Amino acid sequence: MQSPVKRFVVLLSTVLLYISIQAQNIPLSQFRDSLLPKLGRGDLYDIQQSTEKFEVERVQDSLRVTKVMRARDTTSCSLSIPQGRLTGHDYGEFGGNLIFGSQDGRSDTIFDRFVQDIFTCYGYIYFTSSIWHMSVHYGQLYLLDTTKSQFSAKLVTSFEYPVRNSYVLHDTMYLVSDGKLFRMQYGKPVFITGVPYSCNSIAVVGRYMYFGLHGAYAQLDLKSRQYRYFVYTGK
Repeated sequence: MQSPVKRFVVLLSTVLLYISIQAQNIPLSQFRDSLLPKLGRGDLYDIQQSTEKFEVERVQDSLRVTKVMRARDTTSCSLSIPQGRLTGHDYGEFGGNLIFGSQDGRSDTIFDRFVQDIFTCYGYIYFTSSIWHMSVHYGQLYLLDTTKSQFSAKLVTSFEYPVRNSYVLHDTMYLVSDGKLFRMQYGKPVFITGVPYSCNSIAVVGRYMYFGLHGAYAQLDLKSRQYRYFVYTGK
């Protein structure tokens, strides 16, 4: 029979192994600076055909690039709030919802449609609701009012196509829809520029915005609006 300490060590080792299988931090030195990929160039084909997915994130004012080793769960998202926890679900054509779970175990559905992301900005709670099924496609940004005894969702703005990514830095909100990057300003989306193929994540460090891609990551200079691509070499 294993001692409690040995069982804890085994459990901890299993958790760390699972995390390492899920994702792996990649040194930036393993990426090659490339020109903006265009049709006819090998880099664009390599990026589009790559089965290796890289995500970007801001960690202590620096860029971290992570290689995703296996698919993440994209059907749910969550946000902890003082009253409890908000959990959104997106089952595509089969619907979805936004559920509030209180600290005393009570659970209530406060939004009866698909939810892809929940986040805070300007001191308020926002969430995105999007769908693309056959000829039906749209993306919406909602503000969740938590000041009253019951939650209520208020539509802030709509897009013709789904909101694929959302990112908040301090009090600046960025949204990606239909291959376009928008910054929210006074409740309205302001177009900034197009985004790279297969964008899956966003991070801002200083004057640069980074995008996680298949086979690479991209860097956008927010002042000059110029892109640089960094293609994975594996060494």
